[in-house]
Amino acid sequence: WATELGLTPQQCLAGTRTTPAAIRVPDAEVTAQQELKAIANIVASLGDRPGLGLQAAARYPVTAFGVWGFAILTSPTVGEAIDVAVRFVQLSYAFCTFEARRHGDDLSIVIDARAVPASIRRFVLERDAAAIPNLCREVLGAEPPPSRIAFALPDPGSAVSFYEEMFGAAPEF
Repeated sequence: WATELGLTPQQCLAGTRTTPAAIRVPDAEVTAQQELKAIANIVASLGDRPGLGLQAAARYPVTAFGVWGFAILTSPTVGEAIDVAVRFVQLSYAFCTFEARRHGDDLSIVIDARAVPASIRRFVLERDAAAIPNLCREVLGAEPPPSRIAFALPDPGSAVSFYEEMFGAAPEF
């Protein structure tokens, strides 16, 4: 994905102590620090552009979620899938924390990216938040039915279309 945007694998992986060949091995392990460094390299090269994390997330198939995705896929109901997803998010690639809040029939999923370095926070928040509609599409075969989406981010201007496309609704900023 980043090479399609003009970056070389070497630019993306600089300082990660891994190589393009190594990450193409299906059972390769990439540490959280290596992934954060690669994200930092990409964001530093391309700029902290709104929608960049969403563009990356659009390329994640359900298989990218590993055992976490499998646990969600095998949940008997959507409600249980959400509970499993939030409870076991540490088994995913997410760097944000997720919390499910129920208010009657309404469900809110609060995603907190404060622990992520500020220079890559937008990218990681977008990427991690996009796991929700990506999984809904893969699990349910349909778009998620959001009633409201809000981000504690500056308004992205014309890049709002990336958010609308990913989440199926215009978010508040």
